Amino acid sequence: MAGKAKLSLDQIKAFNIAAVKFETQGADKSLEDVDKIVNALSQINSTEVWNSSSPDISDLLFNCGQLIQVLDYKCGTTWNLISLLYKIRDSSILSQKAGQLLPVLARLLHSIPSTTHTVMWGGEALRESCERAGGALRNFFKEFAYRVSIFIA
Repeated sequence: MAGKAKLSLDQIKAFNIAAVKFETQGADKSLEDVDKIVNALSQINSTEVWNSSSPDISDLLFNCGQLIQVLDYKCGTTWNLISLLYKIRDSSILSQKAGQLLPVLARLLHSIPSTTHTVMWGGEALRESCERAGGALRNFFKEFAYRVSIFIA
């Protein structure tokens, strides 16, 4: 594997370690580490990396699902994880594992309060942010559901 791809897989391993650390210890510092690594992973453009058969990629998807389940929709890391998953949506491993992520994404989608509630919670900025995030998540969820239906058929 080329140097950049190896570095990318090392970043994926670092994410998996940081995610497990956060899940077990729950420290804010651990969440900051996860967020930094997710931002770095979002810069990976190599389809070779995302389509590799490395078990670390499967672990990454599992850990993304675990983190999304634990984190609140108001947490920026949640949306960074969604952005990462959206970016790699065409990878073969994500297509195979989409069925495992659908319940997590559905739960997140339904946890976003309706527009009338968000105005009470944080004003116009939060309402707009939730509407954008909710719209993006709805589209992502629809695409995932479609892929799962094709994969199962």
